[in-house]
Amino acid sequence: MGKHPIKELGDQLSKERLMQSLERGNLHQVNFVKGDREDKMFIEANPQFKTLNIYNGELKKVFQEHERKELQADKAKEPSGEKNKNKKTIRRIRSMMTLSIKVKGLTLVKG
Repeated sequence: MGKHPIKELGDQLSKERLMQSLERGNLHQVNFVKGDREDKMFIEANPQFKTLNIYNGELKKVFQEHERKELQADKAKEPSGEKNKNKKTIRRIRSMMTLSIKVKGLTLVKG
């Protein structure tokens, strides 16, 4: 938690209340200090991954830098051949479905 610029960590009493709230599993409002301004954010503990989930004032998740890097790395690991294989499989299944509909004498209606 010390790596985040949370204003409430500066005061011992506020820090203790924040820690107790997070330990209970609550979503807690805090102020992030960024330069000369303060942004209202919400945080919650994620004990499974030993991290904090951070949300903006509208309760939309704010992705942290290392989470973005992990997502990009996961996308980069998937080989392009695998993507093409999946597309071909989907096309083959669709054509088989179309054939089975035509065999049964049904008409395919596009919507």
